[in-house]
Amino acid sequence: MKTTFILSVIILNVHFNCFSQLGNSESESTLQMMSTESHNVDHSTSFIGNQALAAKMEKPIYGVFSERKYIFDGINNVILFGGLPVFRNYVTAGLNFSGNELCNQTSISLGISKKLGVKMDIGLRFNYFIEHFSGYESNNFISADAGFVFHLSSTVHLGLQIDNACTAFLSKSGNPEVKIPYRCKWGLGYDVSDQFFIGIDFVKDENFKINLVTLLKYQLKKKISIKYTVSAIQMSNAIGIEWLQKKIHFQFVCAHHPQLGISAGVIICSNQIL
Repeated sequence: MKTTFILSVIILNVHFNCFSQLGNSESESTLQMMSTESHNVDHSTSFIGNQALAAKMEKPIYGVFSERKYIFDGINNVILFGGLPVFRNYVTAGLNFSGNELCNQTSISLGISKKLGVKMDIGLRFNYFIEHFSGYESNNFISADAGFVFHLSSTVHLGLQIDNACTAFLSKSGNPEVKIPYRCKWGLGYDVSDQFFIGIDFVKDENFKINLVTLLKYQLKKKISIKYTVSAIQMSNAIGIEWLQKKIHFQFVCAHHPQLGISAGVIICSNQIL
């Protein structure tokens, strides 16, 4: 039990330092979420990586992401998410649980995205967190994120997402030095063709060096595509297979971290009433 708790704390500390809300995490290496996304697709969960990307969506979406973190016994990550158009805006919501009974984090998020003409999209997201370590008082946080997408042309897009731009510590212990670290990522996405997309992101986590993440996406058939991401500094990589079957969208993903090991997960979502 003691060994399991220590290992859980070590892994979850790495996880929590980067996992701040729906879509802001080291789990992004598994989710393969970038600051930009191909604009040749209209069925996408890309708003998890940048809230502004939801502005282009016109239909409701709902789904779940489930992941076994580093294939470590008991370390799970589950995200329930959804969104729908409201007037000329797009509203999203998410519920996330990560960890196990010894130490875990739960978060709730609510976001809104809007098109500002044809050249710019914006998004704003608010998050509430509860961190729990066995034997200690829970920590409660709130934070706000901001996302932007600039359409430089019909095929080139610039994305910027700032996670935890504003944070507040709500625990009764009231330690002002404890907070969720910020994350800033910016990058370019280029639709080379209707089948091939390349994205490059620069990612800056608080107290860490800038990391370079590259995504390659190729659509094999109309309903099947493959995604591959690689992180320059961490040397972690991930591969995902997307499959659109009738009303349901499946995505199987697997990521590898050189020190922590393998993570595997699945996304199931739909933008139609089943």
